[in-house]
Amino acid sequence: MKTKYSTLLDQVQYNRIHLSDSAPFLLTCLSTKEVPFLIGTTHQIKINASFSKVIEIFEDFSGYADIFPGLKRVQLTQRLDPQQFIVRFESNPFPLVPNTIYSTLYKVRTSTPEQKIYTYQLYKTDDLNGLDGLVVIQKNGASETLYYEIDFLDAKWGMAETFAPKSIWRESVTEAVQSDFALKFRAEDPTKSLKKVKRDAELESTDHAMEKTIETCIKEKKDGTEFFKTFAQGRP
Repeated sequence: MKTKYSTLLDQVQYNRIHLSDSAPFLLTCLSTKEVPFLIGTTHQIKINASFSKVIEIFEDFSGYADIFPGLKRVQLTQRLDPQQFIVRFESNPFPLVPNTIYSTLYKVRTSTPEQKIYTYQLYKTDDLNGLDGLVVIQKNGASETLYYEIDFLDAKWGMAETFAPKSIWRESVTEAVQSDFALKFRAEDPTKSLKKVKRDAELESTDHAMEKTIETCIKEKKDGTEFFKTFAQGRP
């Protein structure tokens, strides 16, 4: 199930990607002119944990539902080879949207002692129109890691497009932010209960300052295709 972003992600020069150590958290919203409710974001977060720990948490798919918002069940269902695997997601319904079940194909694009890059795309579903993304996990010292993600979600929003159009963007971007902080808190303090990790991430993503950041992100969306003209050269 390929979309235009699947093709653009395939054209990225993965070996040239290098994240810059800047702000603790960065967020950009990406629009698609022909599909107004195709939700695109890029986000980067600094994590005070080792490179290997962040990879461990990221690849623990069965634990996603315990810490990430909107998920009921996640399972790695098949390894096609060491660099490709299929993961099945079952999500809680967005308001006015039925329960969503889909499988995603993950590919490891590069893996070095300093950096690991994954892409993912929709593999099988009756509930989404498209899903594409890229994840970069990069070592930033012995006990610090940078996590960067691009994601594009084209869901079947149904009645939400008519009765809650503003909520589609706001809730989707908020969930992406909450997931970043859940990953951060889980990696930084493995002794913290999963319930508290999820709750703390929710509080972080709904803090007044973060709400303003999300509001600005949505208001000042950048064109997704234009973004890729730069990103394809390995410049996030």
